[in-house]
Amino acid sequence: SRFLRQQYILWGIPPERVRFVQNGVDPVKFAGLEQPLPLGTTLRVAYLGSMLKHKGLDVLIEAFNRLADLPLSLHLYGNTDGSPEVKDYVRSLRARCNNPQVHFEGSFPNDQVGRVLAQADLLVLPSILYENCPMTILEALYARRPVITSNVGGMAELIGRASCRERV
Repeated sequence: SRFLRQQYILWGIPPERVRFVQNGVDPVKFAGLEQPLPLGTTLRVAYLGSMLKHKGLDVLIEAFNRLADLPLSLHLYGNTDGSPEVKDYVRSLRARCNNPQVHFEGSFPNDQVGRVLAQADLLVLPSILYENCPMTILEALYARRPVITSNVGGMAELIGRASCRERV
């Protein structure tokens, strides 16, 4: 991201040594999966990514606990059976979740990302630390899905750039 490039420069790396190169999206993963929004009467919110503390999933679970009486569902996609830290974190998320509309969906093959996003009304990425350039944001934008994300780092940069609102 441009954000990370600037951070490296601030840390003393000469600007000419750090290049910005935008990631691309594989359109094959989205072929034939156009789904107009909204998908139904319940807003389907999806998170796709790692089940790690810095991803802010505890913040997201707490928010959905407060919204349990609204027509919303949250679908968390990511490996729940990874390292002991991942297992402990997922266990703690399940324990604090009291909204029956929160679903731990597990992982899926990367070539199915288009199918997963086609089943969602929007993507949410609540990371509490800087991220460089999350592919899930690029993929959601390519799938024409709105994205709600933390206003930090490369995540905010992707949402703030008008050119990313078009197919990338």
